[in-house]
Amino acid sequence: MGSGTLGILIPPSIMLIVFGEIMQIPIGQIFAAALFPGLLLGVLYMVYIAVRATLNPTAAPANPVPDQRPLGQRLREVLINLIGPAVLIMSVLISIIVGVATPTEGAAIGAFGAMVIAWLSGNLRWPALWEALRETSLMTGMILILAVCATAFSLIFKRIGGQAMIEQAIGLLGSNPYMVILAIMILLFILGFFLEWIEISFLVLPMFAPVVAGLDFGTTFADRDQLMVWFAILVAVNLQTSFLTPPFGYALFYLKGANIEGVSMGDIYRSVIPIVLLQLLGLVLIVAFPSISLWLASLV
Repeated sequence: MGSGTLGILIPPSIMLIVFGEIMQIPIGQIFAAALFPGLLLGVLYMVYIAVRATLNPTAAPANPVPDQRPLGQRLREVLINLIGPAVLIMSVLISIIVGVATPTEGAAIGAFGAMVIAWLSGNLRWPALWEALRETSLMTGMILILAVCATAFSLIFKRIGGQAMIEQAIGLLGSNPYMVILAIMILLFILGFFLEWIEISFLVLPMFAPVVAGLDFGTTFADRDQLMVWFAILVAVNLQTSFLTPPFGYALFYLKGANIEGVSMGDIYRSVIPIVLLQLLGLVLIVAFPSISLWLASLV
């Protein structure tokens, strides 16, 4: 479940594109900034699994029926199934990060590349293409409806003095900008128990982005764009937990839907605790060392 949530963080990510549009920051920079944090979380998961399996080998038993095929055949299958998607992903990422294509044009490159891969593998059929178009239309329509409604909500909220109320409440935290960041992260973490990342993004980010943009971190950040990119990555890493925290964590129900014998919902709830703690550890590391997210973004 932990590795599955990385798909919404590591580029190309729909969530990061939505963040970029809401916070008015370059998509290429936010894509570059998310790469190392995503890898950091992946490394934390691998270290945890290695340590846990070493201390308790029964927690990760070996496959009782090992693959008897020759090593060369297995490697060839891995390469065939890996090279195509890897080339497709990198072509989309590189085209956006270096500024050759906009996110919309990058999406077109990705869609065309996926069709080519499907054609080469013999899986390009009208039913599959129709289903892809249908799902894409549903997702696009849902996001656009949310964007329109959330924008209307934000405008009304600000008009009746909601933004000023938030700024006054944050002012009670004192002049330490990291206390403000801590309060926002705690709020987002709690909201993640009950809301999806889409709702949180459109409803909360427009309220807190102006507040964060006005914080004084001294010489930590070169300009506003760098500060906002860092804040966007913090929010993205924080929202990884929303997929895993009960009662509405989607990944929890996906795993339960796999009908693994002997695994109850209670087992799944308990098993996710160390993964959520690792995600929070990654969040703390990115707060303490902003260069984890900003070094690559500064080169774009």
